[in-house]
Amino acid sequence: MHSKKYIDPFSEKSKNISKQFDDATVNKNVEKLYSLIDQAKELAQTEDIASQAQIYYSIGTVYGDIASINQTSDEELIKKQLYYFRKSISLIQLSKLRIPEHPDSNSGNIRTRNRKYPDTLPAKLIVK
Repeated sequence: MHSKKYIDPFSEKSKNISKQFDDATVNKNVEKLYSLIDQAKELAQTEDIASQAQIYYSIGTVYGDIASINQTSDEELIKKQLYYFRKSISLIQLSKLRIPEHPDSNSGNIRTRNRKYPDTLPAKLIVK
C-alpha cells in the first residue's frame, strides 16, 4: 500500500505572515497586528490562490484575536472577520481547491492547520 505524500500548497511568504500574526497575538500587540494586516493584504495580491486563501483566513482570525485582546465585541471587527473568512472560502470554492489536512496536527503555526472557521466566531453568529 502506498501512502500519499503531503504537498504543502501554501507559499513560504504566506506561512511566514501567519507565523508573525501568531507571534503578535501571543504578545497581545494590537498595533503590530494592524500593521501585519496591511502587509498581508499587499502580499495576498502577489500570491497563488491557495496562499491567498490562507492569508485571508489569517486576517479574519486576527480580527477575532484583536477583539479578544481588547476584550470587546466590536461590530466592525466582527464584520471584517466575517468578510475575510468568506473571501477565503470563496477562493477555495471558486478554484475547487482541495487543501489536504496537514499530517502534523501539532504544528507550531496554528493558522496553517486545517481548522474550521466557525470555531473562532461568537456563538450568536454561527448559523446552521
